Amino acid sequence: MLKIVNEIDCEKVALEMDEYIHFNVEFGENDLFSPLYWRGGDGSLSLIEIGISEKEKKVRSITLTSVNKEKVIETEKNILSQLPETKGMVVCNTNCWFRTENFESNFKDELIEFHILLGDNYLSLIFESSEQIIRYVTNEKIRFGISENNAILSIDILDLSRKQIEIFRESIQ
Repeated sequence: MLKIVNEIDCEKVALEMDEYIHFNVEFGENDLFSPLYWRGGDGSLSLIEIGISEKEKKVRSITLTSVNKEKVIETEKNILSQLPETKGMVVCNTNCWFRTENFESNFKDELIEFHILLGDNYLSLIFESSEQIIRYVTNEKIRFGISENNAILSIDILDLSRKQIEIFRESIQ
């Protein structure tokens, strides 16, 4: 599981959604360092990729490249929560990356399944875990659900337009 070690000030967010890449979120300005990538999914039908700045260790991007459409659940449930929420950006623990000259060492793959709740104006990607979300860290429209153990358990994209929800629906067909 990807874990956080710190929080910093919010970063500018750019969100793209289309029929090929379900969604791509970019944070801040591009830096010159090659990012590290944490990838999760079921190993065949679902893949989420989180890019992490090698220097600052903050999340730089989140890309949902594929999802098992059977794991997408439409809901009328409200996304509001009573859990504590702070504004900021997450900084990740990258101690498990062993850097070599080989680009392959930039990737850490974990077989961890996830499902997606698709609401009227939000999308929530939830990693399967026995842990519970105890707080949130929110950067503009992106909210990270964090466990007591500082693991990222969910990624929410909030305040989506009807058009963005439709684009997502079309992308999983």
